[in-house]
Amino acid sequence: MVAGSLLVLIGGFMWRAAEETRAWPLVMGEVISSRVVEGRDSDGDRSYHAEVKYVYDHNGVRRTGDRVRRARFSASQRSWVMGTVEKYPVGKNVAVFVSPQDPSLAVLEVGSGWVERIIFGLGAVLILIAIGQIVFLRAKRKRLDPLPDPVSGASSGSGSDPLEGV
Repeated sequence: MVAGSLLVLIGGFMWRAAEETRAWPLVMGEVISSRVVEGRDSDGDRSYHAEVKYVYDHNGVRRTGDRVRRARFSASQRSWVMGTVEKYPVGKNVAVFVSPQDPSLAVLEVGSGWVERIIFGLGAVLILIAIGQIVFLRAKRKRLDPLPDPVSGASSGSGSDPLEGV
């Protein structure tokens, strides 16, 4: 249940942060670099992520951004990130959503995506499984616990027989 709660908290935080981008002001920008970058994950397996860089002007200051969405992710399949690279070719004019609190933070796509939803949903499923196990184990224990005898108050499975010795 702890792991599920932790995932719900992290996923919920990420989801809220991603949804906040919907209220960010919009400026126009231009993609200056777009490519698939290959790397290694913590297990040493290949991983890929889309690297999209763009420039935008905010309040007269020229800035460079590199976030497509608020959350970043990598994938084990190159094809999973190719769509992002193809969507943002070099030279494309793009809408850039800029954080009002930190204008150096900007995104091309607002709102939450599948990453936030999967983390939150996985946590919720783990919590439900833990609750189900608790309910099941309590019900099982009730079935196995002997019922008290209404006359003597002793458990019927305790070996004491109220008629013993009569």
